[in-house]
Amino acid sequence: FFVAVSAWIASLLVNLSPFMRFDGYHMMVDAMGMHSLGPRSFALANWRIRELLFKPDDPPPEYFAKFTRRFLIIFALCTWIYRFSLFMGIAWLLYTTLPKAAGIPLALVEIHFFILMPIIRELKVWKTMGLKHLLMTPRAMLTFSILLALGFLAVMPLDRNVHVPAVMLPALEARIYPPESAQVVEALVKPGDMVISGQELARLYVPDISFLQQSANLRLNMATGQLKRIAADRKSRDDLLVLERQKETALAELDGLKQRAKLLILRAPFGGKVTGDTLQLHEGQWVGQSDMLFQVVEEGQGRMVGLLQERDASRLERGGAVSFVASDGVAAAVAGEVLEVGLPGSEGAVLPYLSSHFGGAVPMDSAQNDKAPPGYLPLVVTINAPAGVRAQAGTAVIAAEPQSYASYLVGRIATVALRESGF
Repeated sequence: FFVAVSAWIASLLVNLSPFMRFDGYHMMVDAMGMHSLGPRSFALANWRIRELLFKPDDPPPEYFAKFTRRFLIIFALCTWIYRFSLFMGIAWLLYTTLPKAAGIPLALVEIHFFILMPIIRELKVWKTMGLKHLLMTPRAMLTFSILLALGFLAVMPLDRNVHVPAVMLPALEARIYPPESAQVVEALVKPGDMVISGQELARLYVPDISFLQQSANLRLNMATGQLKRIAADRKSRDDLLVLERQKETALAELDGLKQRAKLLILRAPFGGKVTGDTLQLHEGQWVGQSDMLFQVVEEGQGRMVGLLQERDASRLERGGAVSFVASDGVAAAVAGEVLEVGLPGSEGAVLPYLSSHFGGAVPMDSAQNDKAPPGYLPLVVTINAPAGVRAQAGTAVIAAEPQSYASYLVGRIATVALRESGF
C-alpha cells in the first residue's frame, strides 16, 4: 500500500508539473489557449535578459499584454530553475550510482546536452546580433563594470580568518564516580572547597565486603588451625597441600577485598577546586556507578581543542591569534594562541561536544568516537585566561593567511578532480 500510494503521488506530481512537457504542461497550454507556450516564453525571457544586460533596444519577439508578458517571463525562469535542478540531480544520480568509469562520462554528457547547450545556443544568438552592437551600449558598459568589480573582489584576499568548532576545557579536570554501587558513609568536602592531591573526598560502604571478609577470615583461621594440628603420619601429610592451598586462597581473597574497600575511599587525583556540578551527598545515601560524585578542576591556564578542516591547515601557523566565542551567547570572548595543529589523540576529549549526533557542528559516524573524522585535524589552542569549571562549546576564530574566494574555489575544484580521478 505504501509503495503504491507513494508511486501514485510521485507520478501525479511529475505529470502535473507544467515545467516539463507532460500532462501539466499541455493542461496549461489548453487553459491559456496559447500553443508553443514553452518556446514562446523562453524567447521572451531571453529577450528580457538581453535588455537587462545590454539594452540593445530590439523589439520583443511577440507583443503581449503587460500581465501576460510578466507571467510568461516568470514561467520561463521557473522552468529553467526546475530543469536545472532536475538535470543536475540526474547527473549526480548517475555519478553516485554507477561506477566512476561510466558515471562520470554519462554525467558530463547529460550536463552538456541539457544545461550547456541552451546556453551555447543563446550565445550564438548574441553573435548573430553583432557582438560589437551589444557590447558598446551604455547598459553593457555598466554590466561589465559590475562584473569587473565582482571579479576584483573574487581575487582579493579578503578571507583572513578561519572559523573552527572548538571546546574550551579546564586545564586539568577529573570526574570522580564510585567504583561500584555503595552507600555514603561520610562526605568530607563540599562544592567550592579547595583540595590537595590525595585528599579524602568521601567514604563509601558496601555491606557485601564485610560479609565476604568475615567468611574469608573464618576459612583462613580454619586452615591455619588445621595446619598447626597436623600430625606427622602419611594421611595428614597428604592433606597438607590442600590446606596450604586453602590458606593461600583465603589470603588472596582478603587482599582483594582490602583493595576493594580501599577504592571506596574517594581521593582527589590532584590539587584543585571541587565544582558544584555534582550530587548533594548525605550520610546513608546510595549511589551507583553512573553517578558523578565530585568534579575537581585545576585552577590554571585553560586550553581549547577544536576540529579544523584539512584544507585550512596550511593557512595557520603556530602562535596565531585566536578568539573563542562561546555558543551560549553570554560569556565574553576569550583570546588565545595556536599551540598545535594535527596532534594525534588531542581530539578525544571534545568529540562528544562537537559530534553532529549530539548537536555539534562536525558530521561524524556514530561509531567514530575516538578520533577525528576524515577531512578534519585536531587543533590545540592555549587560552590567555583562567580555566573554567566546565567544558564550553563554541567557535574559535583564528587569524590565518589571507585567501581569495577565487583561489579557494580553484583549490576545491582541483582537490575534487584529483580525488575523483583516482579510479
